[in-house]
Amino acid sequence: MDHHCPWTANCVGHGNMPHFIRFLLWVDYTTGYTLVHLFKRAATYWNDRNLPAYLIDKTPLAATIILIPLSLFVLTTVGILTLRVFYHIMFSGMSQIETWEYERLESQIHTERTRDKIRQNYETIFGKELENVSSWSFSRGSASEDSQSSGSPNFTIDDIVFPYDLNPWKNLIQAFGYPWNWLLPWGGLLGNGLEFPRSEYASIQDQDLGSLPWPPDSGHQDRLSRGDQTDIVQDNETVVTRSSGVYHRNDLNRTEWYNDFGEKLSDFGVDLDAEK
Repeated sequence: MDHHCPWTANCVGHGNMPHFIRFLLWVDYTTGYTLVHLFKRAATYWNDRNLPAYLIDKTPLAATIILIPLSLFVLTTVGILTLRVFYHIMFSGMSQIETWEYERLESQIHTERTRDKIRQNYETIFGKELENVSSWSFSRGSASEDSQSSGSPNFTIDDIVFPYDLNPWKNLIQAFGYPWNWLLPWGGLLGNGLEFPRSEYASIQDQDLGSLPWPPDSGHQDRLSRGDQTDIVQDNETVVTRSSGVYHRNDLNRTEWYNDFGEKLSDFGVDLDAEK
């Protein structure tokens, strides 16, 4: 599943992703076409600004004033969503939920709990211990040092490979079907929604980090302490108790973690009861 769309009151996923994209593109096209004619009408009103007021029909004028900002808002928001969906699918092969999962992993990969869960999943699936990975990236040097000191597996987010990212063209084919079906209302996509071709860098036979199902820390539901602190402040014999109320995203479980936009897993329409 990609996400739940409140505007269509439906979940967007494998079965209807091409239809959803066609819907977005038609909204972008028709709204842009409407804006062009609205601006032409606005230009006409501007050129006729010196005419007496009784010669100007007020109803079309009011409609033009209202519809221009409304159409701009729709075109901007739906256009951003269209670009976001295309970008994630083409250049990462990820749905919006999978992109959210990657952002969560990027935030929590340096924690001992996350690395231990990935190690446990690896041992459960392949029946052997996960060897330390000599990461080619030093962007998470502190994470590597922490893992070495704690005994957890040594790897960084750069060693986590999304297994279904093929290449931009193949990603488009997998998500939207063959090009000759893209504009057809009944055009569907490939596969059964349960099995997908894997990248050559994430072969199951390799039995490395890229061979794990996505997300590699699935079942990761434990939570650490929230880091709340309580201070006693005494001022003129008045005792005030205050709590910092700080929630560290790294300490939140999978169903509670949120990204930089404040989006949680539930915001994409995921059934959290089924995730527990």
